[in-house]
Amino acid sequence: MLLLTEWQQFRQLDWPALAAEMRQPAWLFDARAVADAAAARAAGLRVWVRVRGRKGMPAAGAWPKNPQKHGGPARQHR
Repeated sequence: MLLLTEWQQFRQLDWPALAAEMRQPAWLFDARAVADAAAARAAGLRVWVRVRGRKGMPAAGAWPKNPQKHGGPARQHR
């Protein structure tokens, strides 16, 4: 599951019910750091959360022009 929004309805999901419907191993990728990661893990999901405020991580929507310089993904030019 990809969580890409901060909408309130995504902050408190029924993780056990969702995990039961997902193919295993199931993942939650929370790009906005809004989900209850502990509850998702307790339901059996593997969880990746983009941590805001960590040194070296830009605020949401403020990626640097040269992400390689800041440890971000390399851009491919065509």
